[in-house]
Amino acid sequence: MSNARRTLTALVVGALILAACGGDGATPTTDTAPTTTAAPVTTTEAPTDDSGLISFSSGQYPFAVHYPADWTSDTSQEGTVIVLFSPTTGTDQFSENINVLVTDEAAGFESLVDYVEANQDTLETAIADFVLHDEFEADLGGEPAYALIYSGVFDGAEIDFFQVFSIYQGLAYITTYTGGGADFDTYLDVMLDLLDSWEWR
Repeated sequence: MSNARRTLTALVVGALILAACGGDGATPTTDTAPTTTAAPVTTTEAPTDDSGLISFSSGQYPFAVHYPADWTSDTSQEGTVIVLFSPTTGTDQFSENINVLVTDEAAGFESLVDYVEANQDTLETAIADFVLHDEFEADLGGEPAYALIYSGVFDGAEIDFFQVFSIYQGLAYITTYTGGGADFDTYLDVMLDLLDSWEWR
């Protein structure tokens, strides 16, 4: 296995462990530290007009997105730019979340498709009962993107993922929506709206 593939494995598995943790605030520890670009030094979060949305922009990476004001943001998770957690309910054992990860590992691949295929190979190996439900070309802020929708089992529970990959100015941006059970569909529109709001700067 090449160094690029080993690092990619650490990145993908690390992001999924974080996602599968939901809203418990735990930071996973792994033997292999992911190689990611350092977390942003400054970020900006501010209400947008009267739409009930918060505008987020990174102080280090050239993008901005909008997310609902009742979602909680966390910019302190190692290896991610931002993690967004859904509102909690009394019966929900899992907090649906969206995270954005940025890495320079895309430089080792000839194209976005090659990069996504390498990620998919890693996912199939790393996730128990991995099932790919759909994949398709997409658009992220006017730039080419590629999406995977898949599921797997973590700690005995089936978790669903909607993951979008894009490469911009030499960096790979991986945006992942993670949910469990019926609530995956409940908050899917939040992920779609966040992707639609994406602006490169």
